[in-house]
Amino acid sequence: MKHMSRTHKLPINKQMKLRLLIAATSAALIFPASAALMQIENLFAPGGGTLYADKDNSLMSSGIVTIGYFPSGVNPTNIPSLLANIGGFTVIDSQTVSNHWFFAPPFSPVVTQVPGYAGTATAQQVPGGPVTAGSPLLGRDIYSIVSNAASLGAATADSQFAMVSLGAFLDDGPGENTYISNPTGSTPIIGSFDTTNIEGDTFATLKMDVAIVPEPSAMVLTMFFSAALCMRRKR
Repeated sequence: MKHMSRTHKLPINKQMKLRLLIAATSAALIFPASAALMQIENLFAPGGGTLYADKDNSLMSSGIVTIGYFPSGVNPTNIPSLLANIGGFTVIDSQTVSNHWFFAPPFSPVVTQVPGYAGTATAQQVPGGPVTAGSPLLGRDIYSIVSNAASLGAATADSQFAMVSLGAFLDDGPGENTYISNPTGSTPIIGSFDTTNIEGDTFATLKMDVAIVPEPSAMVLTMFFSAALCMRRKR
């Protein structure tokens, strides 16, 4: 599999990609050293890139990618538990899938549409200052949640989801940490990894999943057998 930084056949030319990489690196450095940083980047991130895809492994052309954390003790493992706790998920950074930022001379931001891609030119600070000893965030799990819904608040049981674990908050001393939502190397909790072929090149994908809803006929049969079992026990 080819490294994602060599995706010259994606609909982004090489010069544009270089400008984005320089801009993203420079923009992250403008923040004061006062808190951990979180950033969404699935193309130029360390370790290689992974494109976002729907449940059929088609590259996403709309949807949202987020990075953040749940309240202490909340760690969803499937879509029903995710939906039950999604209102408590603190989003630090979010990006629309297929919105690709780059900077053109004289460094004015331009957005292009690139399926499967979500990126940002800046990192967002985690509120509350540095995560050090005594911080309630120290050791808290960090997640990236992906959905084909317009926002996590608009997501329903019919929406598609992927959720990956990005590790946990580390001590920010002596320097602040930066957490990047690149799926490469992460642990999928909802969804799975796959590959896709683009103009002869193979790329990794993070494929979303959808909650399995039983068909009406299956539900009727389940209810029938449950009732029959209860009647047999009463006898």
